[in-house]
Amino acid sequence: MKIVNYQSEIRLIHDGFEDALLKNDKKVKCPCCDSIVYFGLYNSESLDVFDERKRTHIVGGIKGLKFIEGEIKEYRYKNSPLRVLKTKCSNGLHNIVVVFTYKETQPARYASYLVGLFDDESLNK
Repeated sequence: MKIVNYQSEIRLIHDGFEDALLKNDKKVKCPCCDSIVYFGLYNSESLDVFDERKRTHIVGGIKGLKFIEGEIKEYRYKNSPLRVLKTKCSNGLHNIVVVFTYKETQPARYASYLVGLFDDESLNK
């Protein structure tokens, strides 16, 4: 079965002070219905500690990722580590997996890219 990344284009979702992303959730349209998916840095986790089978499907669905080998093996986008958040859409009908980056680009300035949006049900198959 082919896993679909509903985020067809990687887009910059934050470029500014750290607390702006911490205090304010970002939102994106749910790929399965007309509701909203809210996500942010809180409660997200590193992709590298995410379920291995799901991680393999996710990585295969995102273009532009680089695998960094070393003491810690991880996937990165634009040299930024990947964060994953499992959440429900605002209607509460769909479990969505949001993949994004978060990195300090200058002192007190952070950038974040939305790189993946997946239906969790398709990752479980």
